[in-house]
This record gives sequence, structure tokens and C-alpha cells, in this order.
Amino acid sequence: MNLQKKNADSPRETWRIQRNNGIYYAIREGCYAAAALFISGTFIQLYLAQQGVSTVHIGVFNTVLCVVSLAATMAFSDLAERRPNAVRQNDWLLLAISLFFVCYLPLLLHRQAVSLTVWLLVTVVASVQIVLASCKGVLDYKMLYQIIDIERYGAVASMTGVSIGLFGMIYSWLFAQTLSRFPARLAFLIGFCSSALLVLAAYVCNRKMTVIHDPFVHPKQAKVSVKAKVNMVVSVLRQPEFRVFVIPNTLRGITIGILNSLVLVALELGVSAKTAANLAMAGSIGYLLGSLSYNALSRVMQPKRLGLIGAGLLCAVVFLPYSGKEMLFLIVAMFGYMGRTLVDYAVPSMVFQLIDPAVSGVYNAWRTVLFSVAAAAMSYLVGALLGKIPTVALLALCAGAYLVCAVWYFVSINRFIKQPALKQDGQSENEG
Repeated sequence: MNLQKKNADSPRETWRIQRNNGIYYAIREGCYAAAALFISGTFIQLYLAQQGVSTVHIGVFNTVLCVVSLAATMAFSDLAERRPNAVRQNDWLLLAISLFFVCYLPLLLHRQAVSLTVWLLVTVVASVQIVLASCKGVLDYKMLYQIIDIERYGAVASMTGVSIGLFGMIYSWLFAQTLSRFPARLAFLIGFCSSALLVLAAYVCNRKMTVIHDPFVHPKQAKVSVKAKVNMVVSVLRQPEFRVFVIPNTLRGITIGILNSLVLVALELGVSAKTAANLAMAGSIGYLLGSLSYNALSRVMQPKRLGLIGAGLLCAVVFLPYSGKEMLFLIVAMFGYMGRTLVDYAVPSMVFQLIDPAVSGVYNAWRTVLFSVAAAAMSYLVGALLGKIPTVALLALCAGAYLVCAVWYFVSINRFIKQPALKQDGQSENEG
């Protein structure tokens, strides 16, 4: 099938289509990110807590979703190559994610069910949605090349970051108001239904995007043997560029696992359900400010320095137990989320500079495995340890892990990118 659109022949028309594609993509991602708060984010965890599910079981829930996401990403890593049109493949994924919210209606329309039943149904439904979302993530890599000239990626990414922050902030504020004005069961019914509508809106935006070209159409190549694939993976894992960053990449997972469970920490500290719900808004504001700051500062500062700044800001979470006033609690959390955003932009930026593009897929896949496994383990430990150890110790581990990660990258990164000529030859400076 020829994906090149006839109406994209003229430069003016191509520019118009790319502009519209960028706008639809940014809105799509904003809608989906807001809805994800009821799939794996703050609101679904808050719902479980409101239904009497223990922190241990909520920790298991978070761990299950981390493992499912990682497994699905690896299992469907070749999904984009199975069909030529990644945009249309995403249509049915978004539609399916939206429709699965219907599975929660029996819990929300009838008397409160047993907490274990609630946990089991939510875990199963959210896991299915996470599998679909992981497939969407795999397809998005290819889709961006199909809907824009990749040179425009920076502009589209910046606009998308702003959209995600604004949608999350507005939706979080609206749900917090709903939770304070209506009974909890009705408020969560409204929340789940509105999340389904947001994903439907993302589906509509996806339908409106137009494929303008497909750079992934290549002559059929001979199938690579399993042994060759294994040898390539082993060779990447043995590279100094990978081995040196095993520890910091694992530490990132520890921080992410704790931050993703911050609503449980808030409830353990005695914060009200309304303020705990507002953590989602604090996260969205932090993401928005972090995205804007990185976009502005990256023009004058190296990623390794921005990573240090971000890790310093994230250290604010250590003060959460001492921020008695609820507004101050949210402000401190916002700075923590902002710091995480800066680090999460800085690390991939540095990775792009230090690896050979020919093995970038393998390198990033196994880098993701490291912090995903650590995040999954930490998500469980947060639920299991809350109330058993001082909360400040858990938050100090959260801040310290990212701080060590940022310092590690700051000290080590130049060792691998100071001689780019060797990278062009596909060799490492320590090779041979």
C-alpha cells in the first residue's frame, strides 16, 4: 500500500498537513496522559485506597503494571513492522483502551464490593489497558516519522509536553473538585467515565492525522538468526558504555517506583483524600514547568548539568513529611516532579550522544529493562514498607537514587563522548 498522500505534493500543503498532524498529536497525548491517571496513575491508586485495599496490595498492583508494561513492550517490539500504517494501527488501540473502562461500571453502580474483588478486577482491567498502551508506545516511534518530517520533532515534542502538562493539570483540578463535592462512589464514577471520554477524544485526534510519508519501506532482507541477535545483545551488554551506567540506570528505577507511589506516601502521612488527589495536578504542573525549563535551558546548558539541577530539585521530596500545610505539601511535591522531569529529559539526551546508532534499539531496550525491574520492585516495597519504616527514610532513598544517578552521568559521560570520530566508526574508545 502506498502511504504517500497525493494531496501532500506541494511544500505549502505538506507544511499545513504536518502542522495539523503536530497539533492533533499534542492534543491526543494530552488527552491520553490525563486519562492514564485512572489506568496506572494517582487516581486509580486513590480509588483502591478508598475501597479499603491495603497499601501492600496497592504496591503489588503497581508492580504488576510495571512488569506487564515491560513484558508487553518487549513481546510486541516488532509490532510497527508488521503493518505499514502505524497511525491506523493506533486507532483501534485507543478505542479498545477507552472501551475497557466499561468493565469498572459494575463496581461503581452497585454497593461497595469486597476490597479483594475490587483489587482483582482493577488489576486485570488495568493490565489489559497497559498492554494496549505499550503497543501504542511501540507504534508511536514509527508513527512520528510518518506524520511529520523528523527534523520537526523538537518543536512537536515541546508542544506535546506543554499539552500533557496542561491537560493533566486541568483534569486533576476538576477531579479534585468533584471528589470534594460528591460522594466518593459518584465522584469516581464520573472520573472513570470522563477518562473513557478523554481516550475517545484521543482516538478522534488520531483518526484526523494524515500519513505523509513512510521511510520504513525497505527491500526485504534475509532473516537474522536467533544466534546473531543474541550475540548482538551480548556484545552491547559488554560494552563499557553500557556496563558503566548499569548502577545509575537501576537507581532511576528506584526513584521512579517511589514517585509513582507518592499518593500512598501522602495517605500514610495523614494527608486528606482531596489533597492526595491534587498530587496529580502537582505532578502535571511540575511536568509542564520541567518541560518548559529544559526546552529553554538546554540551549545554554549541557544535559549533564541540567540533570544535576533536576536531581537537586527532586531532593525537595525529603521535606514532604514536614510540610504541615496541605498547600505547602503540594508545592514541595511539584518541585520534586519538576526535578524528575529535568532528569528524565537529560538522561536520554546524554544516551543519544554516547551510543552507536546501529545498536541504539538494543541499548535502550536493556537500559529500560534495568530501571523498569527496579521500579517494579520498588513499587511493591513502598506498599510493604509504609508504616514499618520512617517515611522520611523512603523519601531520602527516592531523592538519593536520582542524585547519585545524575552525579554518575555528570562524572562519566565525557569519557565516552569526547572522541566522536570513534563513534562514527562504530567503535568505542576502549575497544581493542
